[in-house]
Amino acid sequence: MSKKRFNEINIMRIIGFLLVVDQHILGGYAQRPEASFGDSMVLHFLYLIGRPAVPMFVAITGFTLFNSNYQGFNLKNFYIKRILNIVLPYLFWSFATIIIFHKYNMLKNLIGVIFSGTASYHLWYMGMIIRLYIWFPIILKIWTFIMKKDIKVKYVCYAVFCIVYLIILKNNQYLTEEISKLVFGEPTFYQKRFIQYTPIYWSIYFVCGAAAWFNYEFLKSLAIKYWTRILLIQIPLTIYMYYTQICSRLPFYFPRINYFYLFYILYMLNMIILIYILSLKLNEKLESLKAFIEELSGLSYGAYLIHVIVLQKAAAIIRDNVPLKSYLLSGLLIFIISSITSLAACWVIQYIPFAQYIIGVKRKTLKLTYNLSESINQS
Repeated sequence: MSKKRFNEINIMRIIGFLLVVDQHILGGYAQRPEASFGDSMVLHFLYLIGRPAVPMFVAITGFTLFNSNYQGFNLKNFYIKRILNIVLPYLFWSFATIIIFHKYNMLKNLIGVIFSGTASYHLWYMGMIIRLYIWFPIILKIWTFIMKKDIKVKYVCYAVFCIVYLIILKNNQYLTEEISKLVFGEPTFYQKRFIQYTPIYWSIYFVCGAAAWFNYEFLKSLAIKYWTRILLIQIPLTIYMYYTQICSRLPFYFPRINYFYLFYILYMLNMIILIYILSLKLNEKLESLKAFIEELSGLSYGAYLIHVIVLQKAAAIIRDNVPLKSYLLSGLLIFIISSITSLAACWVIQYIPFAQYIIGVKRKTLKLTYNLSESINQS
């Protein structure tokens, strides 16, 4: 498959950004003990809908990295592009977060903060995904080697990977503790966080995203053909995952359960497929907005970086000026304001100097047209 643009992936990025904001606002409010029972139940459901955001972004990363690099990889250009478009904006907003929220103590261990992604609670993802970019040349070589083998060998490799991944995920807390001690002796908070958010724990989604690129047209046809069955499978998975979230808020005679990791992974993967199908349908309906969607998708990374700053400021303003007692209503209001404001801010930033190093997109030139002859005639 040659390099090409996938507008449905652009739509998935936009949806993914909205799901991230959903998690950080509605998910946070769902945990508030002072929230009413009714509000809490709805908020927990909305939070569950948002939880596939990170797995989906990791899958999109696997898909797009192989689409861009599998048939022509330049190591130098690869790292330069990631440094300019990914790392520098991450550093900029890490410093901005420290300054805006007066977290000056973090400056004493700045390297630990940057590598662990702890300048803000959402930046752990950056500490994780940057390491995945660092490892990608090795991943690419391994994948290329496997792709040259017989189909049975490929299936065996994938099956072994899935089994090992499940074992690792099931024992992730133990492994995090032991590896932290092995590597750092007496690990600090930042060192433990660095191990805790290793890309290995999210690798199943990266592999699935890459595999989707290699078999794109075939898998696309299956998704379109069997979307109703996929939706039906998702219903019991959603009920199960929802119950694991709300059971602690229910009366004592309801059993308390923790989610089984296999069901967790199936929920995430199935949800990603459903979002993909939705994106395909939206792409057909919004063909005339293709350029706008592509631009909005490009701004989603910058919007992700700044949305926590925006939502915390928005939450403070709404809390002080809007008399809403319902956590559900106030959460939805903050969600709408934060989503729109974050994207709008990035749209403005793209026109200022050094925009690429702030939000990861090349600076745009603001074109102002002025009809001189018309002006003279009017005068």
